[in-house]
Amino acid sequence: MPKRRAAINVGNSRISWFLWPEEEAGAFPVTENLPQSLKEELSPREIYLASVNPERAARLREEIGMAVKLLGEDIRLPIRNLTRKPEQVGLDRLLVALGACRALGTAIAVDFGTAITVNLVRAGSEGPEFLGGAILPGLDLSLRALSEGTSKLPLLELKEPPDLFLGRTTEEAVKAGVFWSLSGGIRFLIERFQEEEAGARIAATGGSAPLFVPHLATEVYYDPYLLFRGVEACFPD
Repeated sequence: MPKRRAAINVGNSRISWFLWPEEEAGAFPVTENLPQSLKEELSPREIYLASVNPERAARLREEIGMAVKLLGEDIRLPIRNLTRKPEQVGLDRLLVALGACRALGTAIAVDFGTAITVNLVRAGSEGPEFLGGAILPGLDLSLRALSEGTSKLPLLELKEPPDLFLGRTTEEAVKAGVFWSLSGGIRFLIERFQEEEAGARIAATGGSAPLFVPHLATEVYYDPYLLFRGVEACFPD
């Protein structure tokens, strides 16, 4: 009988969760407390916790009130980190890369979160190898930076790709500039990474991924739960 497990990922702006074997998932803002309905679902399960937000993760453990296995500490990630300063690489980047490698082999993993990360992972002879990548400001972060850093540009939301490149109003110009510069930058990085690892396939995840995926390449593997596929690779059996 499949084991009942749960994984919780504490990010910068939201906390996401995934349940096995039900394959159920959800998220709530990082500023909110653990929903009582989710707490009830966590017992009895093996609970795995990943975090790039140590303060919120510590409070979340108190809210859970049950034993939790910390990924990267209690549970070693089955991926070799070949960067020059491995201690600086966020756990979320490693888990998404691990999930991408599990699905595709050698891959370029693009995560559209608060920040956008583009990382290269190689299917090595001894297992997945994290080679490094690039970090960009995410879509909402870019829009907010333009508004907060200037006196006249408005704070905008972008719910769908702009249908033009040449903005004829300030709002259109901001949306076109932010969206197409991010799309072009990501495509450029993908091309360069494919020069490093010929045949690397592309995997995408994250909240704004559906907006960008059609503009990245001819074939992109999209999985909104790619990070949790990486968590699955960490299970002891």
